[in-house]
Amino acid sequence: ELARLWWPAARRVAVLANARDPFTPLFVGSLVRAAESLGIELALTQVSGAGDYDGAFAAWLRPRVDAVIVQPSLQFAPAAALARQHRLASF
Repeated sequence: ELARLWWPAARRVAVLANARDPFTPLFVGSLVRAAESLGIELALTQVSGAGDYDGAFAAWLRPRVDAVIVQPSLQFAPAAALARQHRLASF
């Protein structure tokens, strides 16, 4: 809902999920349900840490995503820097 509120044209939203967090299935599940109800396509990528962020962002270039959601258990600053570099909204 935040992606839709802040970026009304968002149709495809990337999710940077923490592969090591036991709460990731719950986090992703809630995003999937919300995305389905809003008609948003999710591009899910699980990472183990900030060292994996470059590869995730590169994978989202084609097809292009409109925004990225970062799981709170991950380091946000490096993800925000990459989002800024790729001109993506980040949450």
